[in-house]
Amino acid sequence: MTNKGFGVRKDAAQGSVGSRAPHLYSVDQSSGTTCRRMRPLIETKAFPQSLNGEVARVVSRLVHEEDHQGSGNFCVQVQGELLEIPNRLHYRSTLLDHAIEGSELSHQISACLGTRHHDGFVRQRCLERLLPVRQPWVVPYVVALLGEYVLPIIMLIEAHSRSDELGLYGEFLARNTQYLKKTERRVMSYWDAYHRHPYPQYAQYPGFLAMSALKNAANSAAATIDTDLSNRGVNA
Repeated sequence: MTNKGFGVRKDAAQGSVGSRAPHLYSVDQSSGTTCRRMRPLIETKAFPQSLNGEVARVVSRLVHEEDHQGSGNFCVQVQGELLEIPNRLHYRSTLLDHAIEGSELSHQISACLGTRHHDGFVRQRCLERLLPVRQPWVVPYVVALLGEYVLPIIMLIEAHSRSDELGLYGEFLARNTQYLKKTERRVMSYWDAYHRHPYPQYAQYPGFLAMSALKNAANSAAATIDTDLSNRGVNA
């Protein structure tokens, strides 16, 4: 039986601005021979370009030959780079659970990707790994979960939003105002559809409380950004 693994060609893994996504290839591990091209490596576009190589290595360990590529994405800006984050990804949960065990870069990337998993329990486990991480590129993965319907996940984010460590969240949302508005609409919509019974008043809903804290952080960050631009003589 052929001993297959998965890999990414070295030149493709490095990527370039505006380049097409590299592809995953199945590889005969006994000989190192490339067997066939599989799917585009869409995950590299979901992180800053400087992480492309590490993302490619992470995904080559997560993907399985029978997995299918997720569909659709949402776009946000993180520190001047446009990221295209998949709406849903379909990895085997056993591989993902192993990949998020630890605090190194590869584990953080794995947890980010896991927040886009189709299984809500997997998303929750990955979120728990991400909340202590202070990296700008982690923030959109956390915020995206607030605009979903899984109440235990929303409660985790609400608890985190009570901390004084929302600076990165505020800066991200201040620079992605349309995404902030879209997330706010989703929070209200899911409350109306699924969570009115335990929380008859929207102001009591954990999603609303978390959203309010993030909006306050965004407003503070926006004021700082405007002041900085003004001091440099740049029109906001």
